[in-house]
Amino acid sequence: MDVVLLSRIQLVLTTAFHIVFPTLTISLALYLVVLEWLWLYTQCTLCYRMGPFSGSRL
Repeated sequence: MDVVLLSRIQLVLTTAFHIVFPTLTISLALYLVVLEWLWLYTQCTLCYRMGPFSGSRL
């Protein structure tokens, strides 16, 4: 493999990681906000119990 091909592969992998992981982080944060809002607004125990499985209240 030549240097140009290796650098293009590195660029693709870096770009893919920088697109996938921030998207997952932002969507998880939004999901936790929705769960907390549902629990505060409706006092639904299911919403309260799902929070720790999502990463909050550790």
